[in-house]
Amino acid sequence: MSGRRHLSAESKDPGGDLWELNIDELFTMDEPEPQAARGAAGPFAIDLAASDEPASELAPVLREFDQLHVYHVTDWKQDRLVFRLRLGPIDSELEADAILSMVRVDYPEARTVAVEDDDRRMIDRVASSASAAGQARPAA
Repeated sequence: MSGRRHLSAESKDPGGDLWELNIDELFTMDEPEPQAARGAAGPFAIDLAASDEPASELAPVLREFDQLHVYHVTDWKQDRLVFRLRLGPIDSELEADAILSMVRVDYPEARTVAVEDDDRRMIDRVASSASAAGQARPAA
């Protein structure tokens, strides 16, 4: 079969130019799975929503997860700054999936993601501000 390139079993990446692939090869290439779906090690977060501005109101369902932090991370998408509302950190993928099913009522496009450096920085910032606010409260 001269002129046809075949994808090897070891690598689904065709390498080179996509114009060199035939139609069958284009449709049989596997889509990369989200990191959480590949059995990545935790911790995880729930990516609740993305918008051009930070979320000002939160859905009541998030009150059920007082042990977790709600925070924003930023991302650039098509030359626009995007704010991603997240809930985390969540230790196990199983727990993340259970929480995901609960928050999808209010956040239908929510998905599980692996916690990255930006998440860790924001979680640390939110946690330290929450503990400082707790220490500033007078005892009843």
